[in-house]
Amino acid sequence: MHIHRGILLVLVVMFVFSPTIQNWVSNNSGQWYRPFIVWADEITPLNDPILPITL
Repeated sequence: MHIHRGILLVLVVMFVFSPTIQNWVSNNSGQWYRPFIVWADEITPLNDPILPITL
C-alpha cells in the first residue's frame, strides 16, 4: 500500500501540532471565535472547485 507524500506530510503536521491547537482553542480566556477559525480552515479546502478531491 502506497501513501502519498502530501497526505503523509499533512498527517505528520496534524499529529505534531494537534496539542498546541487544542490548547489554543480550549483556552477559556481567549476569543469566542477560535473554534470557528479551526472549523473554517478544515471546511474551506473542501469547497474549492480547483482542488479536485477524489475519495
